[in-house]
Amino acid sequence: MPEYQEVKNHPFTTEIKKRASFIIRMLGWCRYSDRALYRAQEMLIKELISVEDGIKYNRSEQSKIKEKAAKLVHQAKKEKGALSTKDKEEQKNAQIEAEVFQESIQALKFGRWLFRYIADGIAWRVYSFERRWIRALGGKEPVPFMSDVEGIDPEINFFRALRKLKRSWLPLMHDLTNCIRTHDYSIFSNGQLIHIVELKIRKSSQSHNKSISYKPKGREARQINRMENIFHFIETGDMRQLYPELPNGKAINSSAPQIHNYKAISKAIRSVRKRRNGFEEPEDGVLYLAWDLNKSTADEAILAASKKHPHIFNSVFTFRSINPRYDAYHLSLPITAMDLPVKDILDILFSKVAVICVVNYFALEAQCNKNGIPLYIEQDGDKNTIFRVKSETFDGQVLDGLWDRVMLEGLSLQAFMGLLKSIMSHEFHADSKT
Repeated sequence: MPEYQEVKNHPFTTEIKKRASFIIRMLGWCRYSDRALYRAQEMLIKELISVEDGIKYNRSEQSKIKEKAAKLVHQAKKEKGALSTKDKEEQKNAQIEAEVFQESIQALKFGRWLFRYIADGIAWRVYSFERRWIRALGGKEPVPFMSDVEGIDPEINFFRALRKLKRSWLPLMHDLTNCIRTHDYSIFSNGQLIHIVELKIRKSSQSHNKSISYKPKGREARQINRMENIFHFIETGDMRQLYPELPNGKAINSSAPQIHNYKAISKAIRSVRKRRNGFEEPEDGVLYLAWDLNKSTADEAILAASKKHPHIFNSVFTFRSINPRYDAYHLSLPITAMDLPVKDILDILFSKVAVICVVNYFALEAQCNKNGIPLYIEQDGDKNTIFRVKSETFDGQVLDGLWDRVMLEGLSLQAFMGLLKSIMSHEFHADSKT
């Protein structure tokens, strides 16, 4: 998947950026109302169809040029035994032309990802940021946009019919997103999930008084089985059937407030617009550092931050970039779902501003121990850093997925510690609902 920096100078990217920015601004202007969330999906359908058509066209033209060049070489060698100067020049021109089409394809692939990344933000908002549902519906291999662009009309008509059927209904089209990879539509009413629809699943039928038995096969059977597993996971939190690699995995519902440091991140970005660099420390040991990618560098920004916040950098620390992430992080909270001003979202999305989260390990340990969480930062045999919560009654490792929420999503340390307490409490009282 090409990143923005790789394709930013292509004319297609300029137009894609313009159209994507309009959708993001529209959502912000309308405060992410149900009407705006539905309208944005209609706009994204149109944009993605255009992108897919563009990719198909450019691939076809590129194939024609390559085929023509291959025939030229074959014919020249057959007739003359070697390529003449003119033949070589024609071959070189064909390669250049094929590369032009390849650059267009790369720009359009970025557009495909970007429009779906906006849809990811819509999905998170429609699902009220319920990570358990996103995890359940997204835990499988990537799926393409729709099944067949040329036969897309019935699926679009069904999507629109859901909205027309009841104005209180808000349908979510799964195929628009990168993050939801199971079934076709979710239907919400007044913020509550009421249906998950799979168009390709048939129901058993009856003729007269005699039941006709129909046993689902292939993809249909797998979809039905997966839906049953999803509802089992939502009800129990048991990860085994959805994630076989986590045989003892358990998702818990925590009452701990999910507080994010978005105000601090936004304040750091606002400073960038005035002074090239910006930094904010909303909690002891956590620093958000931002800089203008066109006017400053990471080294300059870190140097400036270290002068004002030396305690962050005077002992062991870690840092990660808060930026758009691709397939490996499709279940992470996307930039487009963060409660940031639209201008901040666009500046991060289109690489105008870089933002990193810096956490001092000693300060993290101190904060956790102060709040009754015996957190220790260690290294394993491969010198990988691991976070372990260890006491006489509890011993567990903080997995990357939870720590990533602090480093990549702006989750506050207070919220992080609240989640750790919930996990510890769940382990202490295994029979209680958490």
